[in-house]
Amino acid sequence: SAFRTTLQAHTSPPSNMAAAAPIKFAYWDIRGLAEPIRHMLNYAGADFEDIRYKVTGDATSGWDRSAWTSVKPTLGLAYPNLPYLIDGDLKLTQSNAIARYVAAK
Repeated sequence: SAFRTTLQAHTSPPSNMAAAAPIKFAYWDIRGLAEPIRHMLNYAGADFEDIRYKVTGDATSGWDRSAWTSVKPTLGLAYPNLPYLIDGDLKLTQSNAIARYVAAK
């Protein structure tokens, strides 16, 4: 029926992201600003690498962010910050910009 076709169109994840090369998406090893984008990528069926940077240490001995800071200058990001998304030659930072890109793709 027409209702069933419309329902499937609105509840099935789009397949247009599955054929692309793997996307690299990175954030700290927490949900935070990245979680809505992770949900969007999963819903869209995107082939993506979920990179999570860990912070070790504590407030008294100091925080060790070297997992991120050692990689940061090597990525070629215009504004090296987390979260970031790399899709082929496209490199984005800022969660809202990434979310808009994923939604449009």
